[in-house]
Formats: sequence, structure tokens, C-alpha cells
Amino acid sequence: MSAWILRVAPYAVCALLALGIWHQRGTIAAQATTLTTYGERLDAQDAAMSKVTAGIQQGKDDLRRLAATQEGFRSDLESRRSDIEELKRENEEYRRWADGVLPEPVARMRERPAITGADGYAEYVRTRRPVRAVSEPAGPQ
Repeated sequence: MSAWILRVAPYAVCALLALGIWHQRGTIAAQATTLTTYGERLDAQDAAMSKVTAGIQQGKDDLRRLAATQEGFRSDLESRRSDIEELKRENEEYRRWADGVLPEPVARMRERPAITGADGYAEYVRTRRPVRAVSEPAGPQ
């Protein structure tokens, strides 16, 4: 019997090794599939991060342009204010007009109540007095 075992043992060992290699090949194939899936996920996440980064950069650029525009508005406003002050110093009639009270319809148009939310706006629209047309007679307000 020992001669038979010695004759079959190399074949059995080879068969066991082949079985182990076949099992490892399956494991390696599964791991390769998993790695490919992870690679695809990483590529998708990289693309998403690139889009987010581009969006953030676009937001920063927009903010810079907005700040520049706002600064332009501020300088224009200051220029107009200084022009008005200069005109007030030069022209007595203009000074009286600028220091006078605005007519009531114009003053109402300039009112800006503190509106918070849609309900506040709806209430403001319901309760405000409309500006009358010039052709309509002035009535009690």
C-alpha cells in the first residue's frame, strides 16, 4: 500500500495545487472586477469634484464682478451726490426744490416696508393704497 501511496501522492499534491491555483484565479478575477468598479467610482467622483471646483471658481469670479459693479455704483452715487450738493450751493431755486418735501404720491412710491416672506408681501399688496392717475381727481386718502 505504501508503494501505491508513493505513486499517487505526487498526482494528489499536483491536483491539490491545481485546485488551489484555480481558486486563487477566481479570487484574483473577483478582485480585478472590484478594482475596476472602484476605479470607475473614483473617476466619477473625480469628475464630480471637477464640476464642483469649476462651480466654486465661477462663483468666485461672479462675486468679484459683482463687487466691481457695486463699487462702480457707489462711485456713481457719490459723484451724483456731490453734483447735487454743488448745484445746491450754486442755485437758490434748486436748493429750495431739493430741500422741499416730496409730494404725497411720490413719497408713497418711495416707501419700502420691511417685508418678510410671501405672507408679508401678500398683506402689503392687499393693504397699500394705489397711486392715482394724474387724470383722476384727488380724493380723500
